[in-house]
Amino acid sequence: MKLKKKIYTLHGLIAIAILVVFFLFYNFHFKASLTKLKEERSDILVNGVQTLLEKEISRVTLLCNDNAGWDTMYRYVLDPNKRLEKDIAPDLFTKYMKLSLFSVINKDLDLVFLTGYDRVTDQKINFDHILDKKGELWDFILESSKLKEGHNHLVSTKYGVMVLVSSPITRSDGSGAQRGRLLLGNILDKKFFHAISNTLGESVNYRARNFIPESKILLFSRNGYSLFEGKEDLEILKDIYDSHNEYAYTLGITASKNFSLTFKKIIFIYTAGLMLIFIVATIIIYLFFNRFILKKIELISEKTTRIVTSDDLSVIFPVSSNDEICMLKGNLNDMLKRMKMEIRKTLDAQNMLMLNEKMIFLGNITANIAHEMINPLFAVSNAVEYIRNSDCCNDEKLKEALHIIENETARVREIAMNLNRYSIQKSTVFSENDLNVIIDSAIMVAKWSRNIDKITFKRAIPKKNLNLFCNPGAIQQVFINLIINSIDALTGKGDITIAISGNEPGYTIDFFDNGPGFAQSIIDNAFDSFKSTKDGKGAGLGLYISYNIIKDHGGTIKIDGEYNNGSHIVITIPNKGVFKDGKPD
Repeated sequence: MKLKKKIYTLHGLIAIAILVVFFLFYNFHFKASLTKLKEERSDILVNGVQTLLEKEISRVTLLCNDNAGWDTMYRYVLDPNKRLEKDIAPDLFTKYMKLSLFSVINKDLDLVFLTGYDRVTDQKINFDHILDKKGELWDFILESSKLKEGHNHLVSTKYGVMVLVSSPITRSDGSGAQRGRLLLGNILDKKFFHAISNTLGESVNYRARNFIPESKILLFSRNGYSLFEGKEDLEILKDIYDSHNEYAYTLGITASKNFSLTFKKIIFIYTAGLMLIFIVATIIIYLFFNRFILKKIELISEKTTRIVTSDDLSVIFPVSSNDEICMLKGNLNDMLKRMKMEIRKTLDAQNMLMLNEKMIFLGNITANIAHEMINPLFAVSNAVEYIRNSDCCNDEKLKEALHIIENETARVREIAMNLNRYSIQKSTVFSENDLNVIIDSAIMVAKWSRNIDKITFKRAIPKKNLNLFCNPGAIQQVFINLIINSIDALTGKGDITIAISGNEPGYTIDFFDNGPGFAQSIIDNAFDSFKSTKDGKGAGLGLYISYNIIKDHGGTIKIDGEYNNGSHIVITIPNKGVFKDGKPD
């Protein structure tokens, strides 16, 4: 699957996860919060209606217990005053003070005065049925007449539920016998509940008992009231009881669901906002990935495909910043450079192997030629000796010629014997050798390979025998490599100094020349394979081979980086020791 499809899949899964989380949130948290909100709203409305009802009862009670004109009322019971009956009661109490009932009863329970007023129809109400001394009103009168203090009640009448308050008629100072009761009442009519509705902001009314709304769901029933839910409103039903704890009426509150709809709207807007933010963020993230990541990865993929299909190592990845992808590009560039170097090394190694095979072949031929030259040279030497001892060798010029022939023949024979001795050395043969002899042989071989007419060899070597248990050919190879490197560095003119110190347990050999020396940049890796110190003119194997030969003999070889007068190479080699091939001390 491509990375782009993976990103699409990831964002799709995130979107599904958001929807699932919202669904779970809606079902377990939002619905519960909304139900709790409805419960709290219902409690507030029911408590609000109950409070306003108690305030109405308190208002009627306060009017009935006002003792300011109690002395006048005390006299009126015995001698009714027509002005009270015609003006004060109808106008002041029933209209101005919003009462539905005003009645005066003497101590003999005779009805002295009775009037009623309906504020809804703006008409008088006829309470003459009290004269029959039956019904709840009369029961309330009988009950309150036995009391010495005020008494309030909720009473169901044929005109509706009424707040009734009865107060004893005495003098204002409380003296004198009780002469009767003052009875005030107010019907809890539509106007009253309309005033409550205006105060609470919801529709409030009273209903018949056992009223059950149609097409509405019962949410719960608790705290003395039930909550029903419809499509557009909530219906709260609460039964109201009188002071005898008997059912009076059912209070109905129709509450709008605007608050829940607003709450839902807020939730959905919030969710829609989150989804919109997620979509916008997805687009931005996609554009970011596509612009800064996918495009760069596609470019890397295209170029690496070129490398794989066409072996094109000339590819260069552009690096324009310091982010991780550009770091990857830089690493790829470094890897390609390293691959080019390794390929070049491999080719150089292959060329060196071919050259090595040629050198081995030439070495074998040279050894054979040197071996074949020795016997004829001995014959020439014998012939010269025979001529010198013969009777015909009396001419001085002939003697001089024979001397020259003898010397040059000896010199050629010595060269042939050294070449033969150098070519037949085996790397696995260890024996006791004189270090002086090995160094002399190495200098002689080096002289044959280079023009050293203007190069001076200086020695600081003890004249005694320097015994060394070693592979003489391998050690000679090390010295030849170092001497030839110095000759090449001196370009035919300069000084080469070899100094040896130490005895037991080993020797320290110092090679000096007054050439340009080693560059600081190559000192640390000068002994690595194919690391030429001759500016590309060498194969880079001389010091590498020398390092491994000395290491196999248990010694060390290093370049003195602090030497400023040319080059200085230090070799330490034990006189006897444990070697790579397991030779004992």
